Amino acid sequence: MDIISFPNEVLCQILAYNNIEISDLHHLMLTCHRFHNLIRNSNEIWRQKFMIRWPRLHNELRNTENEMPWPEMVALRLKVVKYVEKALENFSAVSYPIGQPPIKLMDKLILGDSSFVLSAQFVEDELRELIYHHTHMLNENLTSRFYANQALGYVRRCRIQTMWQNFKAKPESEKSLLEGAMLISQWGQIDQEHLTSLSEVETILESIAQRVRQLADMKRDAIDAKTAIDDPRTVRKILNCLNQVLYDEMGFQGNKEDYYAHDNSYIDKVLQTRRGIPITLCIIYHEVAKRLGIQCEPVSFPQHFLLRWREHPHREAADSYTFIDAFNNGASHQPRSCPALIGQPRPNIHREAYSAVPAEQVFQRMVNNLIQCSRVHDDRPDSRRDDQRLRNQLHFSRLACVISPGQTPSVVAYAELCAFLGVQLEEAIQLLLVIGR
Repeated sequence: MDIISFPNEVLCQILAYNNIEISDLHHLMLTCHRFHNLIRNSNEIWRQKFMIRWPRLHNELRNTENEMPWPEMVALRLKVVKYVEKALENFSAVSYPIGQPPIKLMDKLILGDSSFVLSAQFVEDELRELIYHHTHMLNENLTSRFYANQALGYVRRCRIQTMWQNFKAKPESEKSLLEGAMLISQWGQIDQEHLTSLSEVETILESIAQRVRQLADMKRDAIDAKTAIDDPRTVRKILNCLNQVLYDEMGFQGNKEDYYAHDNSYIDKVLQTRRGIPITLCIIYHEVAKRLGIQCEPVSFPQHFLLRWREHPHREAADSYTFIDAFNNGASHQPRSCPALIGQPRPNIHREAYSAVPAEQVFQRMVNNLIQCSRVHDDRPDSRRDDQRLRNQLHFSRLACVISPGQTPSVVAYAELCAFLGVQLEEAIQLLLVIGR
């Protein structure tokens, strides 16, 4: 039986088979009008081929609301392969001997040229393929890999910076602690092959919240959002269930043994290792409580980040709140006992220390923690480790400039590191020009 006599539905199933590659489809389209029209007009066939060839990018695109024109997506992605390969070959001639491509050249890599408009998302995916997938032809070219690493870092920094700008434009009430914390996590792990997405972390947090609901139901404390907010006794019972799930069942705890590890500041890593520092454990606690209808507020207490919830609304000021120490098994404290957490007498703590803080202040503290972690020294003299520590400081100092743009101390600290290390000088000059206006 001739294949041309098969119905279109059967042909589409055959053509979607994994062993038939994109180049095979192009060749088949040249054989006759029927194959040409069938393949050209079948969005599903091209989606399947895109998914097989570029699975991670496919998943990212599938999360968008609009239906993708997959034939055009395949064509653009193939153009990006050749475009990135050519761009990386040109980087060496332009960048030698400094070894750092100019910003103008990096921006052109992201935006494309007059012949077609590129997608930065596609460029990032191609750079990731080149660096991490050893089947890529350019992978053996060490020069191309070197510049691909630099380009990938720049592309990702630009993307995260744009996401920060969009985040900062939101009203304060719509700024999610989790979203900002995840942008910090992605920035900190920018050289990893896979950057954990916000949706992946949200799925984990929702599963934790669901387990708390199950436990509360078993104890006949069914969770109702309105009741949880209005009745402190109900909230207390639910928080007890939350503590049981997080600390007793899942084993979350403060990482006292390796407090200054960078991973303690990355939400996705804390969820994976179940070890963290006060601020990241508080964000996880806050997000799970929010999914249960409980409002906890972030408190930037000196030397020890806390949460607070209004357990005693009839009392005044700070005394109306109970303070939660997520670093120490969700322990509850009244204002008078909080100073003991940091070994200070009560008169030494100002009243403002008990106030809730806006999201941006939380993120500033997270970045300051990461800068401090980068400064921590051990007893082993090693010039390479010292260089890496300085580069980590540089990396997070740049993030501090993104989160709070125009802050002179942050920009100056970043520029001094750039000058000392002899890197990212163009970016430093641009930021200095902005604050000098």
